[in-house]
Formats: sequence, C-alpha cells, structure tokens
Amino acid sequence: MGCIRIKDITEYLCDPLKKALKDEDPYVRKTGALCVPKLYEIAPQLI
Repeated sequence: MGCIRIKDITEYLCDPLKKALKDEDPYVRKTGALCVPKLYEIAPQLI
C-alpha cells in the first residue's frame, strides 16, 4: 500500500504501518521501514 501515492488513502495507511513496524517478523518491519519515507513524501504532517 505504500506504493500507492494518493493523499486520500494516507490516513488509512498509518495504523497498519504502526503495526508493521512493531511486528515480530523482520521482513515485515523492513517493509514498514521502507514505507515511512514514502509516506513522509506524501504527507509529512502524519510522520
């Protein structure tokens, strides 16, 4: 979902992203970490 760069869905991306960053699986955490800069680029006020 982080690749979808539409401002309307950024609010819906925050909760799953927070969960991904705290997940036990390192691959899920890595993917979440890579999504943070993409989200910041679209909506810096959310970060």
